[in-house]
Order: sequence, then C-alpha cells, then structure tokens
Amino acid sequence: MIYGMITGILLCYNLYGYKIYHLFIDSIITHYFISNYGRKVSAFWILIITLIHISYIHISRMIEDFGGWNLDVSTIYMMSVVKFSAMAFSYEDGGKEESEISSSYLKEK
Repeated sequence: MIYGMITGILLCYNLYGYKIYHLFIDSIITHYFISNYGRKVSAFWILIITLIHISYIHISRMIEDFGGWNLDVSTIYMMSVVKFSAMAFSYEDGGKEESEISSSYLKEK
C-alpha cells in the first residue's frame, strides 16, 4: 500500500509538478468534513467546495495559459472531484434508514 501511494505521488509530481498540492488540499478537506460534520452535512459541502476549487483551477488556467497545450493539474483533479463527491454521498447514503431509501433500490438489495 505504501509503495503504491509513493509511486502514485511521484508519478503525479512528474506530470503536474508542485501543483499536486491541490489534490492534497482536497483530500484533507474531505477527511475533515467527513470526520467532523457527519453524514447529513458533509456530502453537500464537499461537493460545493470541490466544485469551487475546480472552478478556481480552471479560471487560473485560462488566465495563465489560455489556449496553450501545457498539461496542468486540472486533468487529474476533475477525476478527484468525482471520487471525493461520490465517496461523500455514498457515506451519507450508508447511514439512511430503510424507510428513507427508494423502493427500487430495496429490490436490488
């Protein structure tokens, strides 16, 4: 596990440089919200914060290198936004009572 994590971080650093700190920031924010605010609140706020963060990255990319072909961190960060948001909403759904769950989901269960 440690070997895979270190290898992944080094490969991301090789492609995107120091701007991989955006991934670490988002990981820390997601962990903070899930551990401190629980199931009901964290999913919505994680989605909002990650979307604001990806908007910031895209806008700064347009200001710095509009129309350029340089590879930037937004490519991997867009996938991270989906992963962190899906994890937060799955965590929220995991705490729901069976009465709150749609009947179509209960059939598949």
